[in-house]
Order: sequence, then structure tokens, then C-alpha cells
Amino acid sequence: MILAVTDVVWTGIIGGVVALGLGYMQMRTASKIDKIARVSESTHILVNSNMGIQLRINAVATRRLALMTGEKDDTEAANLAERLYLEHQTKQAIVDSSKLVPFQEVPLKQPKTNPTDNPKT
Repeated sequence: MILAVTDVVWTGIIGGVVALGLGYMQMRTASKIDKIARVSESTHILVNSNMGIQLRINAVATRRLALMTGEKDDTEAANLAERLYLEHQTKQAIVDSSKLVPFQEVPLKQPKTNPTDNPKT
């Protein structure tokens, strides 16, 4: 009877230790996933911003070329470039307005300086 109780007790202790270990690993994993999500969001914003800039440059450049040459193909290319830029801006505005939590940039940590590095004179 005593052995049966101790087996149950040991099983409970081992189960508790395993549960604590798994809980700790889950907490660390969740923290890492949150950091990855912030980096992913920052990258997405940067890529979308750069895409909008590139589309705008392309629209302006093709319109100027169309005005200089007067060619039908250049005018069609300019119209297409302007349409793509406006579509991108429209889609981006929808995405930006649908975010429940606005993006907040995480400040960079400043390196610690050693007081002996800059001795007072």
C-alpha cells in the first residue's frame, strides 16, 4: 500500500515538474513569436512604403516620357503606371485603416558606455 501511494506521489511530482518546464518553454516561445511578429510588421510596412515610392517614380517618369514623345505606346504605359500607383495607394489605405492597433516603432537600445571611455579634462 505504501509503495502504491509513493508511486502516485512521484508521478504527481514528475508531472508537476514537467508542467512547469513546459509552461516556461511556452512563455519563452510566445515572447519570441511576439518579437518576430514585430519585425515582420516593420518589414511589411517598409516594403509597402518602398513599393509606393517606386510606383510613384515610375508613374512620373512614364508620364514625362509620354509628354515628350507623344507616342501612343508611351501614353498607354503612363496611364497604366498611374493606375497601378493609385491602386496601390487605395489598397494601402484600406490596410492602414483596418489595423486595430497602430504600429508602434520599438526604440533601439543605446549601447552602454563606460565612464572611463570619456575622461573629464
